[in-house]
Amino acid sequence: MPFDLYISRASSFELVRGEPASEKPQGFFSKLFSSKQSASPPKPPSPISAEHFHALLASAPASKQSDSVYWVRHVDGDPWFAAERKAEGHVVLSASYSHHRFLRNLGYMFDQGLLIAEALQARLFEEVGGQEVTAQNFKELIDRNGSYVELQLNTWRSVMEMLDAQAKAPLEYPIGPIDAVSEFLVFHVMPERNVTANAMRSTLGQQVPGVKAELVQENAICLIGEDDKTLAKVLLRPDGNWQIWPSRGRAPFAQLAPCVVRAAECIHAEVRGQMELCGRPFDEALRREVRARIDGLSVDFYIWMQAANK
Repeated sequence: MPFDLYISRASSFELVRGEPASEKPQGFFSKLFSSKQSASPPKPPSPISAEHFHALLASAPASKQSDSVYWVRHVDGDPWFAAERKAEGHVVLSASYSHHRFLRNLGYMFDQGLLIAEALQARLFEEVGGQEVTAQNFKELIDRNGSYVELQLNTWRSVMEMLDAQAKAPLEYPIGPIDAVSEFLVFHVMPERNVTANAMRSTLGQQVPGVKAELVQENAICLIGEDDKTLAKVLLRPDGNWQIWPSRGRAPFAQLAPCVVRAAECIHAEVRGQMELCGRPFDEALRREVRARIDGLSVDFYIWMQAANK
């Protein structure tokens, strides 16, 4: 579930969500002497038009994904947040909790949300507390020592732990309500000849550029990049097959994926046999397709994999 900010012309977050506005409780005499005529329901807010939405996002550092969704990049080119115009006429800015730079994205997202809301003559609301974000209160919200940021930090840490514990893959941009999926870059090698994990550690350390290979358990190897971030994990399974997959959460996909692919190919060259990617034979055609995509985004690779498996 991503982190969302809402941009709407509604006067409250309750109206953004289509909920009835909350009323203060009335005492007996207040009810007795109140007008018999019930108050008319609030007038629906004017929707943000598709034309205004597209005109604004077309000038941003963003790529259009559909008639209602843009992926916005940070000034450094890194993935930032998705902007989606909903059918109800409000705009949702969504950042992936699973992105390894979520906390950076969070702070600047409030700033950008206020600018977008102003340009669309609308209000900005944060989803967690359902409150309006203004130029007066947003600095308090994103105070690094405040309770709001602490809550977001704890949520992000929980997601990072979940990626490892449940073999999940992060998506830099959410796809609707999804920002983490089952791991989709898992290689298996069914060997023709046996090689010990320690011998394979030595081979990987020599043949996979820019990494050092460490034996962390009797049959488990970690490949660590020059910045001391673990990039890939290798396991000699009890059934004798090799499993190779990314170590998610600390490095971008474009750094992880090439390491995983090279490690898998190195192991296959050493032990021969059959090699698969998520159950598909890793033949030359699939190899070319994968190599053409491993320098991009995790979310793009995932969308391609989903389409290729249909």
